[in-house]
Amino acid sequence: MLGPRVAVIVAALAFAAGMVGPATAAHEPVFDFERSVGLFGDLSDHGLVTDLGDTTLVAGDTLTLVAQFEHAEELTIEAGILSAVVEMRLRDVRDMNFDSASGRGVYRIRAIPAGAAEGVAGLAFVAPRRAFSVRSDRVETDLDGDGLVERYSECASYEGVHFEIWEGQNPYEGKPIADHYYYVPYSLDPTCPWMEGAGESESSRPDSSATTPKTPSR
Repeated sequence: MLGPRVAVIVAALAFAAGMVGPATAAHEPVFDFERSVGLFGDLSDHGLVTDLGDTTLVAGDTLTLVAQFEHAEELTIEAGILSAVVEMRLRDVRDMNFDSASGRGVYRIRAIPAGAAEGVAGLAFVAPRRAFSVRSDRVETDLDGDGLVERYSECASYEGVHFEIWEGQNPYEGKPIADHYYYVPYSLDPTCPWMEGAGESESSRPDSSATTPKTPSR
């Protein structure tokens, strides 16, 4: 039988465990769309690079690349869902899409197999390949585990490509939770729905304010 002093200590420890347990569970990290998603593409003199809010990655860390979100029945190893590995952080990049001075992490990466992502652009995720699936010819995820499926879209404007993330809804219905814009130095035929009849300005987009990636609640 426990003495009075031991019983008090045990009761105090049990109370502390009850206080800490739920609080710790409530603060378990969830997927951060601002920190853990960014553009990737080829960059002259550097090869395949990505731009991420996460500045802590080191050589050997793994990523998942997606370069084609729609018409997934046509996905190939060159333009589909790929694994990649970080080779090094780049600190001297100045480019329209990748800028080391932005405060984000710019990394040189290698697709697996090597060369599989050559000549394509898309989104890089600090997430495992198994988190991505293809349903109804589209890539889907639930990266933050909230039960709402994330769907993706890509469309062209006059000078670049919008890679957008939509949660709990189909693309172009409502507002995206993130819009990553990949600039190209030549003219494109626009395919984004909001650009039909909009002239050469993207400011007419009805949901243009919804470009800040969703961040996890704490």
